[in-house]
Amino acid sequence: MVILLTVLIFLVGFAISVLLFGASLFLVEGPKETSFLSDGHTKTWLKCAALVVAMSLLSLLPFGTVLGLFVFFAGVMAMFYLTFLRAFLLLVINGFVNWATLEAISRLLAMLAKE
Repeated sequence: MVILLTVLIFLVGFAISVLLFGASLFLVEGPKETSFLSDGHTKTWLKCAALVVAMSLLSLLPFGTVLGLFVFFAGVMAMFYLTFLRAFLLLVINGFVNWATLEAISRLLAMLAKE
């Protein structure tokens, strides 16, 4: 039961990270030139999910978080055709959001481990 709850918590954290990344992407790009209009909703959400999965998997490696930041930055610039400053703004926003999400997940898992 604890394993199922752990997987559920990670899936909720993943969904929150993807949703916040999509929302911040929409805010950074602007309403008239957004990827959601040019590429379509499904393709844009899949790109967001792919970057979040890549960041999550790289964070499992030693120094993977630093490598993940470079992958995220380059991925945002390549996949969404953003300028350097817009990609950097997304990196900063999502870095703090994902850090807070991972901190909340780790605290939830620590509470589960105590039970």
